[in-house]
Amino acid sequence: MPNKLEVGVPRIGRLVDFNESTPQLTVVLTRVEDDITLTIPWDERDSPYARWFVGSDLLSAGEASTGAPTQLLFSDVHGHVLLIGCYARGYHANAFGPGQGTVHARYAILQADGKASYESIHGLQSSVTGLRRWLGVTSWHGTITRPDTRIILESVNQDPIDFGNFGDTHLMAVPSAGWSQNFAKEAEQEITDVLRLKTITAEPQAWEAHLDVHRAMRDLLVISSWQQQAVHPVLAMRTDEGQLVRDGKEPDYLWRNLVSARQEPSVELTATTPHLIRYSDLGIDGIARFIQLRTDYQRALKPILSSNALRDVTPETLLAHTIPGLEALAYLLDLKGGMEEPKAAYRPLRQRFDRILADVQSCLPFSGETWKNNTVDAYNGVKHANKPTLDEVDILNAWRESVLVVRAWVAVELGIEKLAVRSRLEEDPQRHGWVKIG
Repeated sequence: MPNKLEVGVPRIGRLVDFNESTPQLTVVLTRVEDDITLTIPWDERDSPYARWFVGSDLLSAGEASTGAPTQLLFSDVHGHVLLIGCYARGYHANAFGPGQGTVHARYAILQADGKASYESIHGLQSSVTGLRRWLGVTSWHGTITRPDTRIILESVNQDPIDFGNFGDTHLMAVPSAGWSQNFAKEAEQEITDVLRLKTITAEPQAWEAHLDVHRAMRDLLVISSWQQQAVHPVLAMRTDEGQLVRDGKEPDYLWRNLVSARQEPSVELTATTPHLIRYSDLGIDGIARFIQLRTDYQRALKPILSSNALRDVTPETLLAHTIPGLEALAYLLDLKGGMEEPKAAYRPLRQRFDRILADVQSCLPFSGETWKNNTVDAYNGVKHANKPTLDEVDILNAWRESVLVVRAWVAVELGIEKLAVRSRLEEDPQRHGWVKIG
């Protein structure tokens, strides 16, 4: 069995907490949906492991609660698993001693032996849904021969796409082709067309610093398609782990497979998904413009983008989640235009919407004035108990059009011609509103 961490398959092995004074311990490592856990047993109340979980008031005299180390090493017959971002939560103990607790981990680094700390990293690679198709990159070339209709596939060596530096972080997209045999089903073989988003830093950076750049690319795809997208971290690297030399290839650092406890939901994409913003519009320089735009306007874009991932919520929740982002956008635009902060901070909502419409009104596939009035009425009805409420379908359409306004604004800010924005929005699935039946 290879060194894998599969959902629902527990592994029994030894724990290393990098403290020579603690005894060896047999533990259970388990991966479940959205969690990676270690089950930690102890025999006596004054065990050093009990102190990770139990408060000082329940320990023996002189013993103090310590909390779990943030980095732990698990080892069994299949190899090492280095656990990062560990914390102790949840335990059951007998009043006189024996007990067990649960340690949760944010990341599991496979095969890492703990000699290099992965609390911060030099490199991260992830899979971003929809990115390969949006970039128009493939590592396979196919031909069809007739009359027997035989399909021939040839792998193509594609150069990485270098997006340059963003602060201390170097960003690139790395395509590759893969092939594997399914030994459980001998008749099945699988080819893969892979694109990894890679960040590299000269000095080790926090996981969130790397992930934020990966999420920026995800956010660009969300704005462009208004489909839910996901970032799945798959490889991590520390330069002090050394380099790996492969035949005929340049040396590369040793990248470790990783498992993230909390995975963003997988997304089922369609081949016909239209994009408002295309890579041909932006190129490498345009990617840099978007990342800077996302940084400058994060107070505006974050709540609007996050509404894309909300499921099973009411129309009122969607609108209440989104309008503060529009207010922030208008506020930042007013400040950028030279308005004094006190005036910009207290502008009425209608005037805020007028400021946004000044940039995008000609791009919209609907009346900007009607959107403004309907959305103000809908939001006031949601926010204020003394205001009349609109029908849920009207609230839902106010949210839908508000999102579309912001998407249009981002496209224009990135330099896409307004006529092109208008034409694409005319064909965008979000263009069509909900209709009440009955």
